[in-house]
Amino acid sequence: LLVLTEAEREKAKRYIAGLPESNTILHLDFHTENVLVDGSDCVTIDWLTAVRGFPEVEVGVMDYLFHYGLLFPGASKIQLAFYTAVRSFVYKGYLKRYLKVTDLDLANVRKWKLLSLIVRRRVWAHEFEKPTLTEQMKALLAEINI
Repeated sequence: LLVLTEAEREKAKRYIAGLPESNTILHLDFHTENVLVDGSDCVTIDWLTAVRGFPEVEVGVMDYLFHYGLLFPGASKIQLAFYTAVRSFVYKGYLKRYLKVTDLDLANVRKWKLLSLIVRRRVWAHEFEKPTLTEQMKALLAEINI
């Protein structure tokens, strides 16, 4: 990531290398538009960004997506306020359900936040998201003592 200084890149590499590995399948774009429901049957679609890793990375990516991700370009302030409220409601439901069906410890999500931001920025961030992602990565790196 050339948006980081050499020292920040090295620090990020050391930090990520110290995280454990996992073979859990992560979707990384798991939201309501990627789940098709027909009666009692559900199918998850759009697996183009799937990787293996810890579920905390999935939650970190979804946290970013539901709080900072692109809404609707050209929407009015009133529309954006409405969509933001709905998105917040959906995220709370998503997180509540995710925590209920997994053994995920929400306290661990912060440990994986840096990797979540890097994945989002590298894989499919919209141009307007990149400055926010970079700012958040730099802030996390400044907190890390390695």
